[in-house]
Amino acid sequence: MRNSYGFVGNQHDVDPHLNSYGHRCPEVEVTLGKHLAFKKFFLVLGDTAGLHLHKPLDETWYDLLHHKLRHNYYNLSVVNGGLDVARHNLGVWLGRYIKPKAVIIAFDWANAFYNVDYETEEIKEADHLANLSGYHISRNAMFNELIKTMSRDIPFYQIVHEGSKPVVYGDHITNIECDQYDDQLVAELISTSIKKSQEAIAV
Repeated sequence: MRNSYGFVGNQHDVDPHLNSYGHRCPEVEVTLGKHLAFKKFFLVLGDTAGLHLHKPLDETWYDLLHHKLRHNYYNLSVVNGGLDVARHNLGVWLGRYIKPKAVIIAFDWANAFYNVDYETEEIKEADHLANLSGYHISRNAMFNELIKTMSRDIPFYQIVHEGSKPVVYGDHITNIECDQYDDQLVAELISTSIKKSQEAIAV
């Protein structure tokens, strides 16, 4: 779903807590204030791992983190959005609104293509060929370079499920390796990491 502001959002039957742009979070005006200038907020970027639709909103790691940090948040995650939707939504946000205090990345399936029916044999074959040809590797590398460039101005964090390979790699991102389904633990680890970084900058 795309709206007049250019974001890609979730279908409105995904969850009752979606805002008017199809995102599982408060409206932009709540996150940034009526003058769109409130600076204490973080962005969430990803797919179902960034949404946690199996949990009530107030039990998700990002809502728990919001209370721990006392920062507002906006969640740009889209079900099966993949890297392309993540890159698009982040670009729309940064082109329209102020930059966040941090961006937190969480993916289940970064190689997914938005709005594609993976049940068809043709799509399954195309995805298989994309793996064989190195297309997904190249796509991932380009996304990584984008985050590397942006991380000069914005701290990036990434939730990495235990035993999984990070989507973004390198010294420009802080990896939080843990059970991504343990929302309390995820919120605690990210909160601790962000607070340590902020304290280091303040010194």
